[in-house]
Amino acid sequence: MTTRSETVLFTFIGRTQKEKVHDTYQRTCYEIDGTTYPEATLIGFTLCTALSPQRVVIFGTSGSRWDQLFDTDLDLGNRELDARLALSDAADNHAVTQQHLQQLQPLLKAHLGIDVHLQLVPVGLGTKEQVALVQCMAGQIERGDKVHLDVTHGLRSTPMLGLLVALYLREVLEVGIDGIWYGAHDLARDGVTPVINLRGLLEIASWISAMNSYKKDGDYSVFAPLLDDNAHLLEEAAFYERINNTAGAKEKLGSWAGSAINKNDPIAILFAPELERRLNWYQKSTRHEREQQLAQEYLQRGDYLRASTLGLEGLISAEAFVQKLGDGVADRERASKSLRENSEDYNTFTAIRNAMAHGLRSEDKFARKFLRSRERLESELKRLFKSLQIGR
Repeated sequence: MTTRSETVLFTFIGRTQKEKVHDTYQRTCYEIDGTTYPEATLIGFTLCTALSPQRVVIFGTSGSRWDQLFDTDLDLGNRELDARLALSDAADNHAVTQQHLQQLQPLLKAHLGIDVHLQLVPVGLGTKEQVALVQCMAGQIERGDKVHLDVTHGLRSTPMLGLLVALYLREVLEVGIDGIWYGAHDLARDGVTPVINLRGLLEIASWISAMNSYKKDGDYSVFAPLLDDNAHLLEEAAFYERINNTAGAKEKLGSWAGSAINKNDPIAILFAPELERRLNWYQKSTRHEREQQLAQEYLQRGDYLRASTLGLEGLISAEAFVQKLGDGVADRERASKSLRENSEDYNTFTAIRNAMAHGLRSEDKFARKFLRSRERLESELKRLFKSLQIGR
């Protein structure tokens, strides 16, 4: 079974006041990606020319000026005149129905030579209607489609809803968003209106999402798709950290930092200071400082097993450092033995870590009692981190 892949244009039709002299949208020449197109009223038709979609879906409410689709930019003569007049009357009275639209949909399809769907949507005053709008738009596409979204006409809330729709389509339905278009009439000069692609807002949203994901689980490989060719170093660093090879992670992070963020990517530059702050653990001068800072960060995230594992390794590394021991297995065992003999809290910490690692198989009743609730475990781990001075 093959997956359909179409380029779909979503556009909106809003409302103008018929009692005013100028009862249509402003006529202008839209400029898209450096090309100026012939004068038009509705940007959706110009976008059809510029983007060559296989399908266009036009959304509007029961009070939108649907009649302008047929009476301003297109020369349709007297074709379906009665239906068009009925549509105009219905628009005057905020009474347009889906039946009105379906009756005229074939006329628009035949004239444009592409698949056209006219869809009535709620105004979107409350959350329920806003969700209904998102669902309605999602129902017009399939996975694999490429979507262009025009937010020029419609209510003033349309751009905000459009951005949320774009995020939903991309993240949930895995639809490609190739453009979020806005005709900036306020920036018009000499009868030419620039059309801005707001797709960069999606990239900013991607960074915010990555930041939230990193805050939750500490996996900085989520930044890799947002960066340049050296981003693979972040993925490799994340792998090494996940197997507790902090030395390997430090090396990869150091190489990545040396390559610098792409100076031609303004969005990456915007987030660079925060990204570097979140990855600064590798700059600690000693192994035990690096391990203990990571342990603290994982404890704050609620990743108790990783926090205790790195915390124990950090304690052993610190003891080996104090005793001027090496970093080999024998030296680390000697440091661990010294801690076991001199710190009851270290033994408690070790028992809890082992109980978490073995789960229900653990026979240590003392340690297992801390695993009966998140509150009890977190409280004890915080006490041990403070008592053992992990990350202090």
